[in-house]
Amino acid sequence: MELKLIDEAVIFATNAHAKQYRKTDSTPYITHPYTAALFMQTHLHGSSFSDEERMNIIIAILLHDVIEDTDGTVEQITNIFGEKISELVIGASEMDKSKSWFERKSESIKKTKYATLQQKYVILADKIHNLHSMVKAKELLGSSLWSSFSATKKDQEWYYKNMYRALVSNLDEIPPLFKVMEQYITTLFQNDF
Repeated sequence: MELKLIDEAVIFATNAHAKQYRKTDSTPYITHPYTAALFMQTHLHGSSFSDEERMNIIIAILLHDVIEDTDGTVEQITNIFGEKISELVIGASEMDKSKSWFERKSESIKKTKYATLQQKYVILADKIHNLHSMVKAKELLGSSLWSSFSATKKDQEWYYKNMYRALVSNLDEIPPLFKVMEQYITTLFQNDF
C-alpha cells in the first residue's frame, strides 16, 4: 500500500475530527475511522480487490465521516486524494444534513442498495464498528444507551436492518464479512424486541 497517501489520510482525518467525541462516551471520535479502517484492512487481505482498490477502500474508511461530520469538503478530498477515493467517501456520506434523521437514513439505504462493491465495503466498515461500539455501550449502560442518540431504539433497529439488506442487495454471493454486521444487529436488538 502507498504509505504516503495513507499517512496523509490519517493526518487529514485527525485534524478534521479534532475535538469531536463518540456519542456514548468521551472517546475521541477519530478512533472510529481508525478502528474501522484497521478492522477492514485485516479482512481485505487476500480479497479479490487489487492493491490499489484495497488502498482506496482503507483511505476512504479513514475519511468516511469528514464530509458528513466536519467542515471538510468533497473538493478537498478530491484534490488531495483523487476522484476514486472521493467517490468512495461520497458513497458513504449523508450529503444533506438539513433533512430529518429519517429522510437522511432512507436516502442512505437507497443509495447503498446501488453502491459499488468498494463503496459497500467502506459503508460496511463504518456500520460494523458503529454496531460494535453500541453493543459495548449497551453492556455498560443498558437501555440508557438509546438516550445517547437522536433516534429511538426502534428507529435505529429499522435503520441497521434495512442498511444490511441494502448492503447485501445486488450481490451474487454474500461475503462472510457482511454476516458480521448481521450478527451485531442480532446481538444489539435481540433483547429489546
